[in-house]
Amino acid sequence: MKRPFGWLLPVLAGIATALAIWADPASSLALAMAVVAVAAGGLVFAEIGLRTWLAGRPSSPPALREAPFSVDLRFSFRSGRLGRESILTLVDQLDRRGGNPALPVRARKEVEHLVGLEPAAFRAELSRRLDELEGRVG
Repeated sequence: MKRPFGWLLPVLAGIATALAIWADPASSLALAMAVVAVAAGGLVFAEIGLRTWLAGRPSSPPALREAPFSVDLRFSFRSGRLGRESILTLVDQLDRRGGNPALPVRARKEVEHLVGLEPAAFRAELSRRLDELEGRVG
């Protein structure tokens, strides 16, 4: 947000303060400059307060946060080995979040075995894991 007055108000307050100090204390110039200095200073604080208040409020409704483990599953199923690895990682993350936080990281050998399965066998293994997860939740 750009400040509406920029440096104008602080400079005006400083100049008015200097003129009020310089002028004869009994003169009307001193009183007028003191009033201008106080008014300009008050507007500076009001502007800062308004800007701070507006900065604390969201300008638009917050967007739904995307899950940190989101995966485009359709793309993953078509992507071969890397896609299968991302699906296995997703299932493991779901398992850890679903009440099994101590689930160890899969051994590379096990990942290689699962990724190398025939498509039907991979889907069957995936279905088994999801049924297992669902059984623990329900």
